[in-house]
Amino acid sequence: MLLLLTHLGVTWMLMGISWVTQLVTYPLFTSVGGAAFQEFHRAYVSRIGPLVGPLMGIELATGAALLMQEPSGLGDTVAASGLGLIAGIWLLTGLGAVPRHRELEEGFNEEAHQSLVRAHALRTLLWTARALLLTAAAAGLIR
Repeated sequence: MLLLLTHLGVTWMLMGISWVTQLVTYPLFTSVGGAAFQEFHRAYVSRIGPLVGPLMGIELATGAALLMQEPSGLGDTVAASGLGLIAGIWLLTGLGAVPRHRELEEGFNEEAHQSLVRAHALRTLLWTARALLLTAAAAGLIR
């Protein structure tokens, strides 16, 4: 039960951070002009990474553990689906968000910013789907 609660808690935290990033932080990137943008972006990345990185690692580890645990409290289909969604989030992070942030290190670039926002919107939707799926399964509404 502790494993499931940890997994649920971390997923909900990541979903919340993702929504704040999508609706608040990334839109504010356009408000920081010139040389100030590079410092703002550097500060953002240096603060968000140590927060989100470990949480994503815990989410992955607990998701994998739930899939291997019998019974997981979720059902095999939900646990496997949840892990598949985690894989999608990691792919979008590695192939979408990280490269765009590297481009933005050089200064604000509208194309890189829009690409980052689009990739992050997909991550936000995947985290939202995960949170709702896991909550429904934990409540016994689906298996």
